[in-house]
Amino acid sequence: MGDLDKYAWHVYHAEKRAALDAAYIHGLITWVRFQTNQDYKTILDVPCGNGRLHPWLKKLGYEVEGLDLSEEMVAEAKKNGRNCRMGDMANPEAYPNRKYDVILNWFTSFGYLSEEENERTLQIWSEHIRPGGLLIMDLATPHKDPFSGFARYDNNIVEIMEEGSEGNVRHLHIKLYRDEGDKLIKLRENNVDLRMYSPEEIKTLLERNGFQLLKMFGRYEFHSPRKDANAIVYMAIRQK
Repeated sequence: MGDLDKYAWHVYHAEKRAALDAAYIHGLITWVRFQTNQDYKTILDVPCGNGRLHPWLKKLGYEVEGLDLSEEMVAEAKKNGRNCRMGDMANPEAYPNRKYDVILNWFTSFGYLSEEENERTLQIWSEHIRPGGLLIMDLATPHKDPFSGFARYDNNIVEIMEEGSEGNVRHLHIKLYRDEGDKLIKLRENNVDLRMYSPEEIKTLLERNGFQLLKMFGRYEFHSPRKDANAIVYMAIRQK
């Protein structure tokens, strides 16, 4: 079958709105630039997937690199000329030996590891952002209702997702099938746990790891999130 990682709603459909996401991220960075009177040009996208944001961010004047655990996604990124490398974001040895103006963690890509690994990831990010640099995190909140449904992709691939909640953990059960008309052939099945952090918990984690929370926005908005917001964008400055 080959590459299956791209057949997931958060990859396949998100690709179609990459230009919108990049424009919004550029708006966020511009807003921070006005607050700090600093310039932000280099971005590390973690995890980057297939680097879908990179061509658009480059058109906006940024130098972009990426890191992702999926060998398939990184291979696709490189095939499309995107500067991505394979590695675990909780492993400090996976990162390039440099500091960035911005680390971008987009589309609820934080919270899938253990509590200790999640915090270690923030520590690593703190070490790879220059003093005064920016961390942008886009995270679903505990207010987001569990989702169950399916999506159909090209090549007759069908994804079925079921979510359930237990306290502050969201359980995701994901199955991929190939539709052969009269039957579905199972290709892969994954069970994933996502730790859903509250804004107060994120603020504490950031401060504990060398960041100052500058602002929170609702996703795709430029105003403070509603109390029942499904997703929040956190912008934090690396302390000097």
